[in-house]
Amino acid sequence: MSIDCSRGDAADRTAIEIIDLDGVDDDGKPCLEQVLEYQGKKLGDTVGEMANYYGKMYGDAFAVVDCVGGTGDACVLMMQRLKYKNLFYDDVDLKSYTIQREASTIPVKDGRAPGFHTNAVRDQMLIGFADMVRTNQFKIRSRRVIAELDTWIYKGPTARIDHQDGCHDDTITCLAMGLFVMKFSLNKLQRAREKDAAILQAWRVNTLTTKPEEPKPEKKNFNLPFYSSKTASKNNSPYGAYM
Repeated sequence: MSIDCSRGDAADRTAIEIIDLDGVDDDGKPCLEQVLEYQGKKLGDTVGEMANYYGKMYGDAFAVVDCVGGTGDACVLMMQRLKYKNLFYDDVDLKSYTIQREASTIPVKDGRAPGFHTNAVRDQMLIGFADMVRTNQFKIRSRRVIAELDTWIYKGPTARIDHQDGCHDDTITCLAMGLFVMKFSLNKLQRAREKDAAILQAWRVNTLTTKPEEPKPEKKNFNLPFYSSKTASKNNSPYGAYM
């Protein structure tokens, strides 16, 4: 579940998108599929209540809230107040998302608020979304998204992907953020699972192939002068409970 909050008083709108990772296209092939969309003008508290409701309808969906500029903070706080348990936390190295890292090097959340706070990867998000749409990896089921794609252009001397003047791309950026985080998080999760599987397999092989240890010779019990098994009991010991 991807959530892009607006201020509520500007021209842009709030968008909520839910993506099915186990979707099946019309040809029976697996794909990523859009299954729910909301677009409208709501304040952050109300958006948090809506996201909590829709997320629980879809099995406590993994929720990514756009908090760049602080527009999603009220939504995140409301979802935390409602005890929504599946929120995305920024990785401190999200800018270098292509770097492979050991899981032990990833720092803990250390009190940071959940949400997506990295604006530096906007171009990568939009380019990745455009590539997924172009190669038919993602199924769009919304006329609003298709209408926004019709006004989506390469803009300026740097040919940056953006909407035309007077138009909006709220649903596109919301979907792009959700898909980007999904790919980044799932790749990291997959690497962690593969590492765990390798460790467990190695432990299993070593356990099965290791020869059983031979029994060690029994050692005689030489008690110290002031202690013996007979005097270990509290009742028999002159020291009572101090034994």
